[in-house]
Amino acid sequence: MSGVNLTHATDWVLSVQDLPSLSVLKLSRSNLPSSPLASASALNTNMSSITTLDLSQNSFSDGTIIDRFLLSLSSSLVNLDLSYCSMYEPFPRSLKNLTSLKVLDLSANNFNGSLPESLGELSQLESLDLLSNFLHGLIPGILSHLCNLRHLVLSRNNFVGDMSHMLQGETRCKRFTLEELDLSFNQLNGSLPDWVWHMQDLSMLDLSYNALGGVISDTQLANMTKLKKLSLTGNGLILNMSSAWVPPFKLNTIDLRSCRMGPRFPSWLKTQSGFDYLDISDAGILDMIPSWFPNASYAADYLNISYNQIRGEISTSLKFLSATVIDMSSNLFQGKLPLLNASVQSILLGDNLFSGDTRPILNAEMLNLRDVILSQNLLSGEIPSAICNLSSMQLIDLSNNYISGKIPVCQSYNASLQSLYVINLANNHLSGSIPPWMAGPVPHSALESNLIVLRLNNNSFHGEIPSFLRYCNSMTILDLGENKLTGNIPSWIGEGLSSSLRFLRMRSNMLTGKIPLQLSYLTSLQVLDLAQNKLSGAIPHSFKNFTAMTEANRTVEDIINYIDGASHLVEIASSKFEEVVEVEVKGRELEYTKTLSLVMVLDLSCNNLSGELPLELMDLIGLQSLNLSKNQLQGNIPDKFGGMAQLEALDLSMNRLSGKIPGSIALLTSLSYLNLSNNDLSGRIPSGNQIQTLTDPSIYAGNSDLCGSPLPKCPGDEHSRVPTQGAGAEDEGGDSDMFELYLGMGIGFVVGWWVICGAFIFKNSWRVACFRYYDHMEDKFVAAMGTFRRKILLAHQGRD
Repeated sequence: MSGVNLTHATDWVLSVQDLPSLSVLKLSRSNLPSSPLASASALNTNMSSITTLDLSQNSFSDGTIIDRFLLSLSSSLVNLDLSYCSMYEPFPRSLKNLTSLKVLDLSANNFNGSLPESLGELSQLESLDLLSNFLHGLIPGILSHLCNLRHLVLSRNNFVGDMSHMLQGETRCKRFTLEELDLSFNQLNGSLPDWVWHMQDLSMLDLSYNALGGVISDTQLANMTKLKKLSLTGNGLILNMSSAWVPPFKLNTIDLRSCRMGPRFPSWLKTQSGFDYLDISDAGILDMIPSWFPNASYAADYLNISYNQIRGEISTSLKFLSATVIDMSSNLFQGKLPLLNASVQSILLGDNLFSGDTRPILNAEMLNLRDVILSQNLLSGEIPSAICNLSSMQLIDLSNNYISGKIPVCQSYNASLQSLYVINLANNHLSGSIPPWMAGPVPHSALESNLIVLRLNNNSFHGEIPSFLRYCNSMTILDLGENKLTGNIPSWIGEGLSSSLRFLRMRSNMLTGKIPLQLSYLTSLQVLDLAQNKLSGAIPHSFKNFTAMTEANRTVEDIINYIDGASHLVEIASSKFEEVVEVEVKGRELEYTKTLSLVMVLDLSCNNLSGELPLELMDLIGLQSLNLSKNQLQGNIPDKFGGMAQLEALDLSMNRLSGKIPGSIALLTSLSYLNLSNNDLSGRIPSGNQIQTLTDPSIYAGNSDLCGSPLPKCPGDEHSRVPTQGAGAEDEGGDSDMFELYLGMGIGFVVGWWVICGAFIFKNSWRVACFRYYDHMEDKFVAAMGTFRRKILLAHQGRD
């Protein structure tokens, strides 16, 4: 028998023992219990006939049991797959006994510690895969002994140091056969050692996302004739290729993001026509896009030249590209938007100088479009009605342009737009009402919209807050600020969006009425900005239910949970869309992107709110900015403010607050902006801690009965001391104390100096160690200066 399926066997080890001629055993994803493994050695089970064993995707968490089980296997085993088995340390020591192994796959486990050098004893090994473990330390010199190794994957571990350790000392290999080397997503540093360039059979080299540096020249790549994939992304490498260089290879995958290869556009890419993946983003290129580039990219599926300073017009040059993802964002392209092939799914042209309208991209032919980012350009005109038919659209970002007119009125609840997750039309000249199709196919039912981010701020939309938003149960960011919206804030916002909404911004509209109590149902809310409206009534006491704002410190786990949350459900091919939101903090409007998960802001300023400050607001101890200025609030400032330790900005100005400033405000050690002006406050301004650094008198202006620094002194503080005989004696005593202080300092210095010198005089070993240390530091300084000088010269040569 050559093969068998033992998925439902209760004791599969015993079952295998009864099959003496079995050569191939595959039990992947079989929910195998680990207990039979423990009895394997005790039963003297010898699976001598098995050459291929696949136990992948089972759960054998006890590595010790696995180690004992491997002892029962014959040395004739050729292929062993224990990937995705949830195995922990220690690393199986018995592997070294499997001397006939050719293929070993231990990927996606939880092995910790260093990589054992004993792996070098598996001289027949051709493939070793340790992807996604927790191995760390230096990579030992196993390559010196594994002469037959063709496939080596150590990606996604925590290896450190330079790569030279992998091949050092004497080797018994006459020739290396390595074809695939993947060391990506580690912490390797230093330059690439020479042995890499001597691996003439390499077809795949992936060193991405490490901390490697140094220069790679065309001469080093001269012998790599079989190379098909070159991935060096996420390092600090410099590619110094001559303009006339013709590579000896033809690459399919060119992944060189953040490698310095400018300022000229790399001409050697012209010889690589037919590649299917190109990423030369953030490469320091300052050049015109060459005319040959579209022809060389004809077969590319993924094309990324973003974050450079590439110039030129591309209005017709992309029509014949078959790429599904094109990213040319953050460059200096100008002219009209390019015509695209209908196969394009993601087009990212944001942060350029494109002008004209959006019809070259948003037209009826582009039915495969999924992600469109055209933000931060000079685009104008209206949004074409063809957008209603783009049924695959998940993300559209036209923000920061000059687009005007009304949003097209698609058929109500158009099912073709049900895939929309992100809509960003902020900072344009759009007008009219907000159409209901943005929420997708949500008629009068309990169906949920897929919409996660809706940003329409800084336009001229009018009418009431659209009722379709009640169906957006996955909404994370809702920004309707800086428009002309009227009416009340509907209570259903707090009821329909309660589970997910983190950012609610409606500032600078014409909203009226009271703040609905239902807003307090938004327990995940981190930013609430209702400033510059016409809201009235009291601040709801129920705001204490903003659970996210009561978290004093955001932990790393909180941030990870946020990143993995609803706002990132859409997988955007190039990961270029960022949640960019504007929040007014410390009197200035600031933009937050990747740090949005850390922001906690409550801004109700510039309204007609009345009543006293609710004590419950002080329960929001995670708040970083609280702005209640320019309202009609009255009463005292609660002493509980002292418990808001994270507060960096507090603005209560232009209200009718009275009484004393509570001393607890001095306990706000993070406070860097304070404004209490134009109230009816009285008494002495508290002192101590952070509040003493806020020395601008204007922050207390308009409170006629306030006194103390930085305002004029309070009554009773002006009495100067009258010199008396006693006072004079005290002054003399003070002078005497100062003399004794200086005398003590001088004596201490002399004694300390001679203690150190005496130790060096009488302790020879100390003296030698000290001077060696200084010699070593001098050598390091000279070496560092030499390296710095070489870098300056290289940079200068690069510019030339």
